[in-house]
Amino acid sequence: MAPDRNPLDIEEIYREHKTAYYNYLLKLTGDPSASQDLLHESFLKISAGLDRLRDADHLLQWGYRIVLNTFRDWYRRQAREKKVDPAVLESMADTRYNADAAILAGQDITSRVLSVLDSEEKAIFILSQYKKMNYDEIALSTGISSRTVRRRMKSAAAKTARLLREMKVINGPYCDFRGRG
Repeated sequence: MAPDRNPLDIEEIYREHKTAYYNYLLKLTGDPSASQDLLHESFLKISAGLDRLRDADHLLQWGYRIVLNTFRDWYRRQAREKKVDPAVLESMADTRYNADAAILAGQDITSRVLSVLDSEEKAIFILSQYKKMNYDEIALSTGISSRTVRRRMKSAAAKTARLLREMKVINGPYCDFRGRG
């Protein structure tokens, strides 16, 4: 019989969620080194706050909220210290970690799509389209209302559709990013 596992064991949480959190940070920052630093900072915060987690069933979403807030703090510090031009940071893409040409072609479109979204829309878009979270899960992860998530996702979808039409990837008036609300 296997010993009972504490669901709030930080080492187990790290093993289970580090890749998802890292990939999310990489899409937000476009910088593998910064993403790794932010991942470690996030896990320090997660570890310190485990005793305040009310419902272990919401651990993943709670962790995403910490990761997103850690990114926001970093982003503000970078802009305040003028280490990076906010416009450049917004346009950075997730193209450095996979050399497969076919995937890179798709990532070029992805990076262009992400570059037209503001940081809040980008965070919601990534959680919806890549992490397959529904609006309620995104709301829980980001600490904003489901209604605001829907509004920002609608704005992100409109910007994305406009860009894809300009790139001639789609030619109709409608681009389908079905919500998972």
